Amino acid sequence: ALGEAKMFLKIVCVVFMTFTLCKGQGVDMTLTADTYGAEVVDAVVDKLHANCLFNNDRLFLRRLAYVESTDGSDPKTYRQGYDGGIWQVDQDMFTATKTCSAAIKRECDVILKEFGIDWTKVTWDQLRMPLYSGIGATLYLIQRLASNHVIPGDIPGQADIWAHYYHLNEPVGTYIIEADKATQYNCNGELDLAFLMDSSGSIMTSDYKLQLDFVAGVVNALPVASDKVQIANVVFGTLAKVAFHFNKYSVKQDIIDDIEQTPKDNGGTNTPTALDITRTEVFNSANGARATARQVAVLLTDGESYDFNLTVQAAAKLRSEGVTVFTIGVGFINLQELLAVASDPVCTHVYVLDDYAHIDSILYEIQKKTCEAPKVLTPNQPIVGTVDKNSTTITIGTVRPDNNTVLAIRTNCSIANIYVSYTNPRPNAAIYTETYTAADGKPALLTLEGTEQGKPVFVTVVGTRLPNDTSGLVNCADFTYSMNFEAKPSVEIKCREHSTYRDCHPQDFIGTKFENLLCNTTLPSVPNPCTTLHLGKGDLVFAHPILNNYFIKCDLLGNMYVTLCPNNQIFDKNTLSCGFSNQVINGGGIALPAQYTNPCTQDTIQKGLYFFAFADNRHQFIQCDVWGGAWLKDCYTNDIWNDLAHTCVPDTLHEFDSTTVAPPSVVVVNPCTPAALATGIYFYPHPCDHQKYIHCDIAGNYFIQNCPAHQYYNPAAYVCMPADTQPDLPACH
Repeated sequence: ALGEAKMFLKIVCVVFMTFTLCKGQGVDMTLTADTYGAEVVDAVVDKLHANCLFNNDRLFLRRLAYVESTDGSDPKTYRQGYDGGIWQVDQDMFTATKTCSAAIKRECDVILKEFGIDWTKVTWDQLRMPLYSGIGATLYLIQRLASNHVIPGDIPGQADIWAHYYHLNEPVGTYIIEADKATQYNCNGELDLAFLMDSSGSIMTSDYKLQLDFVAGVVNALPVASDKVQIANVVFGTLAKVAFHFNKYSVKQDIIDDIEQTPKDNGGTNTPTALDITRTEVFNSANGARATARQVAVLLTDGESYDFNLTVQAAAKLRSEGVTVFTIGVGFINLQELLAVASDPVCTHVYVLDDYAHIDSILYEIQKKTCEAPKVLTPNQPIVGTVDKNSTTITIGTVRPDNNTVLAIRTNCSIANIYVSYTNPRPNAAIYTETYTAADGKPALLTLEGTEQGKPVFVTVVGTRLPNDTSGLVNCADFTYSMNFEAKPSVEIKCREHSTYRDCHPQDFIGTKFENLLCNTTLPSVPNPCTTLHLGKGDLVFAHPILNNYFIKCDLLGNMYVTLCPNNQIFDKNTLSCGFSNQVINGGGIALPAQYTNPCTQDTIQKGLYFFAFADNRHQFIQCDVWGGAWLKDCYTNDIWNDLAHTCVPDTLHEFDSTTVAPPSVVVVNPCTPAALATGIYFYPHPCDHQKYIHCDIAGNYFIQNCPAHQYYNPAAYVCMPADTQPDLPACH
């Protein structure tokens, strides 16, 4: 029998306005072998950048994952006998990082401290876990490029780095074609973006022009509109003033024209007042600021304000109002002040714009990060929005106000999957600490107990509209969501059995007036996809249109079965499987001609062997699907199939190429001996041409590589550098 109603939030699967133990356990797919997908890659990159590892890579690491393995979805990513993972870190590349040399000692120390990973004890097979593969690629690139090499931000420049240092001898066109697909960002949501431009006398005229060009470039790349991105501009010298508010312009070119005509002040550097009026005047609804928009401020300055302490205090007030602050250093900078003003983590919110050549290097990154900056939720300012037809995703950053407050997430005519993290600024289906679900009439209440009071928490909400034919929602038109802090319910539910009080169980509420408070286990109704058309085509598995951790299976009678994925996994629409497993390999392409023996037997597939040589053409290979079908696939241009590696590799002759003229007196000796490889050194100087070098593989083969244009191989640093440090050999002339 139900006894006195003293309510308590931690009820076993009871929703009380509603929430707890309907929550799922944490997931981190970056530490799960053989997982893949854009969300997994983004989570790895976020982890590394949040700990200031390779954070100045200009999106290179993110693009590299897509170019190398299509974010791991390429079936060859986790092939048998190869453990390089999503970033395709070859064994010799991995081995070169194992000693944590001086070039990567700082990074190895951070990896040990923040992730608990002793890189000197890691084995190659562990790189099947995405985080380890990402770390391996990061360490290899830092070690190969050396501290004096800046990663270019433009894709052609990165393609040159990739072809010379990472995927040797691959045409740069491969990177150029694929890289841009990895870094598409969505800036269709509401964003209020304010620029604060330093026009003081300490900024040189050339650097001031650099500022104007940079800001105009950012604006030009954004979708400016009253319902999308709004721009405001603050200019400061001895005084600070608002050049224009959010509600002045709605045409992009008008904004650019105004920015490019901004006069220089040449006075003092009144950064505190600029930050204050940005908070009180610019981000003010009376001047066009929107309560529903993400709020971002970008401060461009040399960091030499007239009062450091006042500047830091003004920045803290601005951030406390929910504004994400980026700082960009221009000219002769004071890095300490730039770091003190920016939002956390500072290594992803502080940039240095030191010359025109680097505009492109950070332009895209600022565009992307301002568009993806989390909306900051404050206790007195709820967030309300509309769930789009194709679903809506919003990430917020907030803090836990106190122990008596909950974060309430409500939806109307829709369902929301909620991912919470106390460390990752962009939780998603691949990485989260806690997960919840909110549905129409069943809000989720989050106590945020995983963090200390006043510490940050990040919440991503993915809202999906419910179909109009869902029970009780006929003609539903108001597809909305809201997030707000509310007082924590102070009552507790206990059940009394005879004279003993105990925690309640769901069955205790069946048949009582409290039955409607139970966690809703009834799945929303959806149309049956098991149509005659689909059955005739052999389509028997479908993604659930609303719940991302369920899928639909059909029998041959047209009945559908809604099935839950195991272990909190998410159903993958591409592979039609739960989780980010690579085991479902789809066919497609050219079927293997009948005159050839099909290697795709039950025995080989059960052993995980999906790829085989095609004897008649080394530029092709055979790929199996899980049903025993055999398909001919093409290698990339200039690649050939390597049966030992179970993949296509560059078609490079293991001899000096025809462009190198070596006199008869020069004896060419392969430096890739077992003794040399045992030292972990895989790079050697060319005996005559200083703009080339020799790269060994783990089998003892050698490859001739070209340095980038106008660079020379430096044997001491094992990298190409602008200066030629090698002596000329008389025998080479």
